[in-house]
Amino acid sequence: MAPSSAPSQPPAVPNEHKTELRTLSRLVHRLYHRNKNQHRRSLWWRHFDSFRRELRRVVEEIAVREVTFKRGVDMKKRRRSEVERKKAYQARWETWRDRKVGRWFTAFSQLLASLRFPSFGLVLIACLARICSLLGITGAIEAIAAQKTAEAAKAWATKDVQQISALADAGQVGGDTDLGMVVAREMETVEATSVVVEKSTSKRTYDEHTEGVSATATATTATAATTVEKEVIGRKKTKRKKRGAIDDLFSGL
Repeated sequence: MAPSSAPSQPPAVPNEHKTELRTLSRLVHRLYHRNKNQHRRSLWWRHFDSFRRELRRVVEEIAVREVTFKRGVDMKKRRRSEVERKKAYQARWETWRDRKVGRWFTAFSQLLASLRFPSFGLVLIACLARICSLLGITGAIEAIAAQKTAEAAKAWATKDVQQISALADAGQVGGDTDLGMVVAREMETVEATSVVVEKSTSKRTYDEHTEGVSATATATTATAATTVEKEVIGRKKTKRKKRGAIDDLFSGL
């Protein structure tokens, strides 16, 4: 499925989004004045100052549109101011999308990665992300990225097809070109089966040999035990038959 083309014009901003933009603009303005003396010499501070001023102008343009639409002014003046406002807002919106949002995000990310003021950097990134989502810039950036990815994939595919076609026309495909080696699946299965059979046969032979050795050892042990027992009994009988002189004196009593 081909990705949709990137929007060339800014989408309409609903009233609830306008209210939230005013709230975020006041929050960013207070953060600026609260941290100006501490961070005004930092490299990322000028990007934050630019972000604050650009956001204030966007909110003012939206407010001017509402005032112009509500008040009963001349139709020609209203149309002229409306056209001029749309052109100015579209130019600012495209500038945000193409250049400024990336610079602001990089600056705020460096502040977050420095680990000196991570909470401040996280708040700035969250404000930037929410404002871009309300203005429709996030969706436009994602559409542009998807379109570029599809174009790059198409270019690579076209390049590969052209190379293969050129090789085929030159007669190199199937000739000097190394196309790999055919894998014989059946031979591998037969070899694997023979290996398993050999292993099982050798194991069975080993088990039979082990059992024979164990039986022979058991029989030898039993024979030796019987011989020792007979010798012990014979020694006891020999000891009983021997008598001394004292036994001969008292034997007749």
